[in-house]
Amino acid sequence: MKDFIPYDEALALKELGFDEPCFGGYDMETLKLWIGYLNDGEQFNREYYCPAPTFSQALRWFRNRDFLVDISSHENCEYDFYIRCPPVSILSDLYDTYEEAENGCIDKLIELSRHFQ
Repeated sequence: MKDFIPYDEALALKELGFDEPCFGGYDMETLKLWIGYLNDGEQFNREYYCPAPTFSQALRWFRNRDFLVDISSHENCEYDFYIRCPPVSILSDLYDTYEEAENGCIDKLIELSRHFQ
């Protein structure tokens, strides 16, 4: 689904300490995305599932870690993102779609978070 970040990024977020409740989870064996809660109403078992946050949830998590994030559109129907986390400020190249900019932004935030750990 387009609303959830891809598996590799979800796993990287988990490794960075992301541990918020999510409506989705990736099966750690099949890498299949499951949406909703398990039959017993419990959240996904973190031993067997990797939390799958939505893009919105992932970007909010980074903002709560003091990353200023902005994804912007331009008149020529292209998009970019800006990240500020003192002492670093990054303005991306242009992307053809908002979703591509969102993916690029998440990847760059993961890279920066690993660097600052």
